[in-house]
Amino acid sequence: MALADEIQALAARTQSALDASHDYYTYTKRVWRLLQQLVKEGRKFSFRNPTTGTRVDEQVLFGRAQLYITDYLVSFTFQHFVSLFEDFFFGLQRQGAALDTGKAKN
Repeated sequence: MALADEIQALAARTQSALDASHDYYTYTKRVWRLLQQLVKEGRKFSFRNPTTGTRVDEQVLFGRAQLYITDYLVSFTFQHFVSLFEDFFFGLQRQGAALDTGKAKN
């Protein structure tokens, strides 16, 4: 594969991963907002985490929703964006190194 094609493929993979990560952020945030709305409407529910045995009801989740959105979700998404940038950056460096050593096709 030619160097330009490899760089375009790297860029396309990175853009696709960025889009997926942003979709995750947007839709997860909306689901938490929907949960908050359902609790305000008086809906009752509970969930159990089979791994930890923890059980929460709608009020507990309502109380945690803002923290989960503003701290965990934002932090995770930012970390994922940084990871994708690093992958792209080092992918470019690998292509440059391959070009320097004559392994990449022009």
